[in-house]
This record gives sequence, C-alpha cells and structure tokens, in this order.
Amino acid sequence: MTAKARLAPIQRSTIPRLEISEFVIGVRQGATILEDLKLQLNTYYWIDSMTVLNWIENNNEPWGTFVENRVKEVRILRDMRNWKYVPEKKNSADLLSHSCCCSQLLESQWS
Repeated sequence: MTAKARLAPIQRSTIPRLEISEFVIGVRQGATILEDLKLQLNTYYWIDSMTVLNWIENNNEPWGTFVENRVKEVRILRDMRNWKYVPEKKNSADLLSHSCCCSQLLESQWS
C-alpha cells in the first residue's frame, strides 16, 4: 500500500485546481504501481469532484495551461472509462485529507 500528499501552495489556488493536482498524483501512483509490479489490471479511479471529472471528460474546453497540462497527463496515463464519481459524503478517503480528531477516525470506515 502507498500514500502520498502535498501541502497546498502558499499562493491562493481554487479548490478544483488543487483537486486536479491530487488526482494527477493518484493516477501517477497507480500507473507506477502497475508498471513496477508488471500487472495488467483493470484499475478504477474515484473522485468526488464533478468539476475535475468534467475537465477530464471534455475535449473542447479552453482551459488555462495549468489545467490543460494535468488533463493531458491523466488522459495519457489512464483510460477515461475507468474514472468514476463518488459523492463526497461516501468518499472514505476524504476524511484523511481534512482535519479530524482520533475519535472521528475510529468511528469511520477506516477502523
């Protein structure tokens, strides 16, 4: 199992821009794991941001360079059919990206 996180930049950024950056990290890790283990598995990537999912699925949008570069990378690394939406309330991984106390973590799906 592996995990990776980054701190938000000091300069202000929008939530969707931070979310697409997180998604790219996840897709990179998935691609690395499959490559290193020489596995041919059908891998699914779940995201709780409809904005990012729409960016990835739409081809004709005029994005800025930041978003466009990340969308291109995700499309190169993974098949678009394997990206799925999960509502934020049901995203058990989201708890770890927000501050929470130990009791919340113990009561969650992670325990």
